[in-house]
Amino acid sequence: MKINWFKDLNNIVFTEVDDFLEAYRRELKSVDLKNHIEEFRKSPVPEGKVILGENRISVRLFQPNCMFREELEKGENIWIYFGVNRPCYCLNDTAPRGDEACFFFSHKECEYYPCHTTSEPDSFNCLFCYCPLYCLGNRCGGNFIYFDGIKDCSKCMLPHQKNSYEYINSKFPDIVAEISKRDYGYNKTKSKVDNGSNQFVDI
Repeated sequence: MKINWFKDLNNIVFTEVDDFLEAYRRELKSVDLKNHIEEFRKSPVPEGKVILGENRISVRLFQPNCMFREELEKGENIWIYFGVNRPCYCLNDTAPRGDEACFFFSHKECEYYPCHTTSEPDSFNCLFCYCPLYCLGNRCGGNFIYFDGIKDCSKCMLPHQKNSYEYINSKFPDIVAEISKRDYGYNKTKSKVDNGSNQFVDI
């Protein structure tokens, strides 16, 4: 397990525990994976924990910041590794800090609520009704596919997770850089906004 593989967000899917369990309940039906996750969360070990499922399927529970010397984003969470030929799943189980009303709300009166299929509608976050990360293309970190050249995010729950605020907020520098590059042709490391003229200037 090489850390650089896990740094590539194309290899990572951020998801809730219950959403992951629902998606893989057939492959791992003989395993009480939820209990294994809770036990590992209480007592993580650097090498992780290997769980055997049906038809020789195996997964490794691990905590990146416990396994690697270098810290990763959300590396304090529990991750589930199938091998390099399948995505690695980061379980979003970190509670938001501060006033929860600023980080989460559900608009249950909306005619489209919930607009994505979920096993936990009460935890469906409407804060980011339209995902701010769409413009990042394949660097958003979500679960998407390209269909006829269009990014299809219908199966992605990343912006609608109860604890999604901190992750999406951490991506705003990337969004600013992307918009700056498209609109002005500048790289964020080589330019800044002049507050007086509201124009980008070289630095």
